[in-house]
Amino acid sequence: MRVKVHFYGQIRQKAGVEHTDIDLAEGTVLRLAFSALAARHGEEFGRMVLEPSGRVHPNLICLVNDVPATGDEHVLKDGDGVALFSPVAGG
Repeated sequence: MRVKVHFYGQIRQKAGVEHTDIDLAEGTVLRLAFSALAARHGEEFGRMVLEPSGRVHPNLICLVNDVPATGDEHVLKDGDGVALFSPVAGG
């Protein structure tokens, strides 16, 4: 299956691209998709999206088809659109 991933903020800087398509096995969950993205986009990117344990980073803002996705085990489907945002700070 193919999923389109859009990157925003600091995550875009680490990925080096605005968006990418990724081919995944049917039933792939978020944490495994992010692991595949980390392998493609490098160690710094990986640290932003995954904890050392391999779980999705708790500060990551992730939308799947414009709906907030929570949890490592969210199952992706063919044609899904994923948006990744780095945490926002300031005041």
